[in-house]
Amino acid sequence: METSMEDDSDVYQQIPAESGLEHDGEDEIAKFGPNPYALAFSVAMIFTEWIQMIWISHRLKHVKFYFIFTIWFATVFVMMTLINRSNPGLMPMDVDLELYRSEGAPAIAVEVNNTRFIQRWCVTCRIYKSPRVKHCYECGRCIKRFDHHCQWLSNCIGEHNYKLFVNFWLFYSLTELVSLYYILKSIKMIAIVVGSGGRGCGLKVFASQYTTLFLITIIAFIRTLFVLYNTLGNAYFISKNITYYEYLTRQYCGTNPFDAGFINNVKEFWSLPWIELRQ
Repeated sequence: METSMEDDSDVYQQIPAESGLEHDGEDEIAKFGPNPYALAFSVAMIFTEWIQMIWISHRLKHVKFYFIFTIWFATVFVMMTLINRSNPGLMPMDVDLELYRSEGAPAIAVEVNNTRFIQRWCVTCRIYKSPRVKHCYECGRCIKRFDHHCQWLSNCIGEHNYKLFVNFWLFYSLTELVSLYYILKSIKMIAIVVGSGGRGCGLKVFASQYTTLFLITIIAFIRTLFVLYNTLGNAYFISKNITYYEYLTRQYCGTNPFDAGFINNVKEFWSLPWIELRQ
């Protein structure tokens, strides 16, 4: 089995620059990554959601929920910050420069688990890209076990931060489910009060008299479905030992050479590093 060679084929014949003349490691990456505005939007959404749940806590008249939701969303924010500041698995630069100069090969072939891979030359990082290594054009570096570039967290997701990324979605899913539960509990309290007053409590009445809570409920349902979709999607990728990039690009024409069975795939996932912060 042989993977496609389309990627980067137009730059193979370029002469690589001397070390240090082009990109020089992580200094080229902005302080908050290449997508600071998208990251700011994500933070604003989390902050808005926290404000909503503080408002719900006020309606429920439970002071402890002020602290519970503050701690919960603070944890979400901390995990987002750690992912943003993490090293996704940056490949060392210039490792294969001498080999390229002596051989001049635009690509070399290797075999992994009876599958032939083409290691393409990266003219920017000046390395032959090993299987599962992909150059991210937003970050400007080759990434180990490249999963995808997450604009909303302004960082690549790769070998060194994928486990934290998945656990972020797990925790965020739990946060969304708990939030939705208490939103629905607030609606139930309103229904009891309205019902005891002899008034109707249909959807139309609820939407017209409690518009803010109605909108929060609709948004919460949509957000919860989105978060659960991402969480379950990553669970599927883990079970098959496949990255999001490989899933999108259909890298393998047959059997995934990295699929070692469900149990071994899960073990491999948990053996990944938790986090390595960028220096």
